[in-house]
Amino acid sequence: MSYPKELHTAAWVLQRRPQETLRSDDVRLCDVVLPLGGEGTVRVRNVAMSLEPYLYGRLSGRAGYEAAYNLGEPLRGPAVGVIEDSGVQGLPVGAHVLHDYGWRDRAVLSLDECTLIDAAHDPKLSLGVLGLTGMTAWVGLRKVAQACEGDTVFISSAAGAVGSAAVQLALATGCTVIGSAGSRAKCESVLRLGAHAVFNYRDGSIRDQLRASLERVGKTGIDVYFDNVGGEQLEAAIREMAVHGRIALCGMTSAYSASTPQPGPSNLLKLVWNRVRMEGFLLRDHRADKSEFLAEMSAAVEENTVRSLDTVLPGGLAVAWESFSRMREGAFVGKVIIDL
Repeated sequence: MSYPKELHTAAWVLQRRPQETLRSDDVRLCDVVLPLGGEGTVRVRNVAMSLEPYLYGRLSGRAGYEAAYNLGEPLRGPAVGVIEDSGVQGLPVGAHVLHDYGWRDRAVLSLDECTLIDAAHDPKLSLGVLGLTGMTAWVGLRKVAQACEGDTVFISSAAGAVGSAAVQLALATGCTVIGSAGSRAKCESVLRLGAHAVFNYRDGSIRDQLRASLERVGKTGIDVYFDNVGGEQLEAAIREMAVHGRIALCGMTSAYSASTPQPGPSNLLKLVWNRVRMEGFLLRDHRADKSEFLAEMSAAVEENTVRSLDTVLPGGLAVAWESFSRMREGAFVGKVIIDL
């Protein structure tokens, strides 16, 4: 393995902590010197990176479970790269790896910083349904909510990356699925996935629309709520939970940019009356389940039971920050991937 004396890459570097609205001068696209690496490392050229909603917390310093990005340092995030040079046995030149050094063109990685991608699948799937996105949906439904055939499942942000995967997994399990989304186009995309009902939460009372959706599918209550949003949608779901229902708390996008603490649901007593279990989860607690997830989800992808709902954006690294800002405003459907 041979390296030049000095390696460089273009990378987005954090300049200031974003406030509620992202600004172009929060970050800067810089030329960054890479570590030289050597034996035990691989040099990769990134071919795609994903945009993740949770990154805002690391950018702003408000993250509750991940360390904040340091000012003056390159951003990080999920990416797929092709190996250009290798000093690691089992990671050959030309193979694709998944890693956390996105937001840049190239990276030098140690063995424990990357995962070899199965050549049988499109590498980009490792940023979507065969990666953190798909596993988040799978853990929430399978391990936390324990959804089973015959359940009525409500999924908020159902046109998002995790939400769209959860919709398809619930359908494959034999559930009746209701979704919510933030535009007519997004609602139509959820219906195309096979959901039995979907409503636009911007069109009126969330509580009334959820009740109407239940009536439309002929159900009297929700057995499983997969929550990506919090706020009004969580309160509306609690109101409609069936006895012994389960709520999987995946995320709360309604609170991510809030400058003041958001009030919680006012109807928590319903959880007591209906003996409902509500549980938050993080993937770090389910690493032991990864093999089981990959086996099931790979089979689902091969059988076309689950597909990755992606928005792939051209333009390379230069469009990443603007695209991240637009994503937070709800501009895209499904997993947002930058083609590098």
